[in-house]
Amino acid sequence: MKTVLRNNMEHEIRHLTQRELAQRWSKSEATIERYRCDGVGPQYLKIGGKILYRLEDILHFENECLRLSPYAVSPPTQPDSTHFQ
Repeated sequence: MKTVLRNNMEHEIRHLTQRELAQRWSKSEATIERYRCDGVGPQYLKIGGKILYRLEDILHFENECLRLSPYAVSPPTQPDSTHFQ
């Protein structure tokens, strides 16, 4: 179940629980908890003892993890058209 909160501007913010993130990534909840304790993974909220992950932070983290090969550090940039003139 995704938690949906609205701020005073009526902007919908979707949240996932630790369990939902574990299911999304096919990892155990213990692994997600360890990632959080080690400072690895997306930013999270802790509200009243409950851990929530904003979907936008999860998507940002996943984009940062994209690789083309084991040696690539970041996604390739588009070629500069001035090099082909």
